Amino acid sequence: MSLSTDKLYHEFVRWFRTGGGVRTAEQAERRLAHAYYTYARDAEDVSGENPSNLIADKFERPLSFRRSGTRQQFARQIDAAFVAFWTDVAFPILAVPPTSPPCPNVGGSGEFSSEVSSQVVNVEAGAMYKAIMPILRSSGSTAERAARRLANAMDDVTKSAVTVLITGWDTTPGPSGPYPIINTCTVF
Repeated sequence: MSLSTDKLYHEFVRWFRTGGGVRTAEQAERRLAHAYYTYARDAEDVSGENPSNLIADKFERPLSFRRSGTRQQFARQIDAAFVAFWTDVAFPILAVPPTSPPCPNVGGSGEFSSEVSSQVVNVEAGAMYKAIMPILRSSGSTAERAARRLANAMDDVTKSAVTVLITGWDTTPGPSGPYPIINTCTVF
């Protein structure tokens, strides 16, 4: 499975329409962290594996909605939560990247024979902030429209700002091979 904005959208629209039973800032923080965690579990690296060590609390810890006096502060907290959540995430080593992935394999023959590691190596700080600020500034949206815009923004940033590095060995036969090979791509 891969990332789907619908998981975020359905949670957000229910929340925006009715409040979703959220009565405190802490409940809102927990609800947002859980919604994003549920969505992110379906992320895949180029090999098609899902993250093995996602922790919802890593998204929740940077959030303190009571101290969000402005939209900018709120957006900064969401951005910090996004960065914290993806930092040090790993993917299991089950399958090798395809021969022609969307982000090219680099090194040796260009074809993996084995994978050694698949790890998030960069999460672009500020990307989530930039994506959600226009949504927070807009007014007059319906619950459905606001939920869709927020879900799309979070999905777009996740798919563009989380970089995974896969390392391994290529298919070059011995005695000279195999050679090191890498793939650097975003999650899907």
